[in-house]
Amino acid sequence: MKTINSGETIESAIEVTGSFLKEKIVEECNHISKLFGEKDNDWKIDKIQQGIRDGKTAKTFEKLDVSLKDGTQKSFFFDVTWFYSKR
Repeated sequence: MKTINSGETIESAIEVTGSFLKEKIVEECNHISKLFGEKDNDWKIDKIQQGIRDGKTAKTFEKLDVSLKDGTQKSFFFDVTWFYSKR
């Protein structure tokens, strides 16, 4: 059984496999929407950090900082190594 990562840390980053930029963004937003509801209604993206490299694993990550409707701040890490390896 495959472990489902939380995405709350780089170590638990969610793997994204979309081949195109739009697919990658949709995958990331879908993950957050499953947890917190509709994007731009129940939560919104505050900041995106791209190209975060892990020197130990040579993986590439993105970090999305989001605000929930109630004002709570959350961060999610996505493993986008596959996406960048196809470019």
